[in-house]
Amino acid sequence: MSDKIDYVKSGMSVLQGAGRRLLSSISLFLALISASPAVAGEECPGDADGNGQVVVSEMVRAVRNALDGCEFVPGCVGDVNCDGTVSVSELVQGVNSLLNGCPVADDLVVGVAWLRVNLGDPNLQVVDARVGGFPGGHIPGALPLNPYELAATVEGIPVQVIGASEAETLLSAVGLRSDATVVVYGDAPEFDPTRVVWALRYLGHPDVRYLDGGFSAWVGSGAVVAAGDPTRVAEPYTVQGVVEELRVTGAWVLENLGPAPYDSPLIQVVDARSAGEFADGHIPTALSRDWNLNIDSDTGLLFPLVELEQLYLQLDKSVTTVVYCTAGWRASVAWLVLTYLGFEDVRVYDGSWLEWGDTDRGFPIATP
Repeated sequence: MSDKIDYVKSGMSVLQGAGRRLLSSISLFLALISASPAVAGEECPGDADGNGQVVVSEMVRAVRNALDGCEFVPGCVGDVNCDGTVSVSELVQGVNSLLNGCPVADDLVVGVAWLRVNLGDPNLQVVDARVGGFPGGHIPGALPLNPYELAATVEGIPVQVIGASEAETLLSAVGLRSDATVVVYGDAPEFDPTRVVWALRYLGHPDVRYLDGGFSAWVGSGAVVAAGDPTRVAEPYTVQGVVEELRVTGAWVLENLGPAPYDSPLIQVVDARSAGEFADGHIPTALSRDWNLNIDSDTGLLFPLVELEQLYLQLDKSVTTVVYCTAGWRASVAWLVLTYLGFEDVRVYDGSWLEWGDTDRGFPIATP
């Protein structure tokens, strides 16, 4: 099968804004052919937002820009061998040049192929977060962790994230190691695994990742499956420091919305509930984005990055973003996706509608 990719498959019209894209394409091409290894303190060619790391969305954007508007320049931007097409190898060469010497952000989302390669790494632990049992076995070596074990009632609001001391007891019993890279999976499409990823990161675990597609994707890939239920092997666990910035309260949200009519908020808010729930009442200024819109219900995989970018196109990646639902669980999907897309500061309103929608608490409620 040919590895040639036609220019028209860049996914963007070459006629709209041709002049602007031509200039940006030429600039990017110069970066591609002249990029040298980056050193500390220097800008990375692939680091679009200048935060010192290159994320997947920046790589996708760079490749798209490299292909866009090719008809307008001799030899075509990205066409290293000038044969009229851009091959996969040429794209790889371009991306490698962009990333050469640049620190790449830790993966938040990993695929089955990555896990199959890394499963034997002694620094890696896998967590099975399925709630309904373990039919069909489990990923070899996985540790069982029911997401609801990470939940507690806090100030009268149920299913909030547990505190550090409780987490240490639980995670020690589960067998997690404080210094391990943790990959969490469940039964996709569902929101429970993303809640575990968020909760562990909130509790200060430095490297927690989400397995895209979950257990069904693992089985579908033909990977080895261990029979029976996963088991726990106790291991001392120490919470290294709760990341308070990942979780907010209703009082904090209200303060950062500013005074009514909330036309100058300091934050942007995403409601991950259904459109019907949103219509019945929501936090003022909130943008409705049902959590299901992030995951393909047929495959259980997250939608492609380009589609996810479009879903949240109205939002500013540099502005603090608060996500909520009924209890903060569906919102964890939005947190995962927005963080994966490179949003700089995404926080879960843990109390969500259980707190905000309680009329006795006096929070303002908007309706369409």
